[in-house]
Amino acid sequence: MRSLAVFFIFSFIISTSLVAQDVSTAKTFYEEGKLDRAKSAIDAAVKESAANLPEACIWKYKIYNSIAKNTAYSNLVPNAAKEAFEAIKKAYDMPGGTDGLIKELGVGYMSKFNDCYIGFISSGSGKMNKKNYADAFEDFKSALAASDFFYKKKMITIDLDTALTFYAGYCAFQNKDDKSAEYYFKKLVDRGAYGADVQIAYGWLCNYYLEKQIARYL
Repeated sequence: MRSLAVFFIFSFIISTSLVAQDVSTAKTFYEEGKLDRAKSAIDAAVKESAANLPEACIWKYKIYNSIAKNTAYSNLVPNAAKEAFEAIKKAYDMPGGTDGLIKELGVGYMSKFNDCYIGFISSGSGKMNKKNYADAFEDFKSALAASDFFYKKKMITIDLDTALTFYAGYCAFQNKDDKSAEYYFKKLVDRGAYGADVQIAYGWLCNYYLEKQIARYL
């Protein structure tokens, strides 16, 4: 029994050392501007069995966030911004995560969460204006997921961002994704939201349910 415990302890130490080595390598490539190689190193780090280390997730956030903003590398990971946010969220929830975030990102680390949120909105708005509704929908979904995370962690007091919910529903409707459009527009109706834009949601839902009702009798 003792030998088994020693084995697991030894394995943990080796695994932790490998993670630290991969993170160190990722940092070096990141500082050299070699984001593709930094990505490979940090991906290896987070796959290790001991990757419950906040540092690995924080550096994944930093590297993927840089990839998302660098046109030379943005095609490397199409959803890099979303991956970056998921990584920093994971780090925040880990034991010792807050200390790790302060160490790597500074005492103002919470601003990084907000930067991700604003980035999703900005990207989604730009794509929506260009009528790229499918990709805009994904960005607004990510922004809503970020908002929900903020609310659950008591960072904000508003549990539903009605504007973002409308934009997600609107982009789904324009992309002919009726199921998603219904989901988001219904959230607004159930909440009793109002405003000029929301009237589009009410109108669309009325037509959608009417067409479904008529289809039942055809």
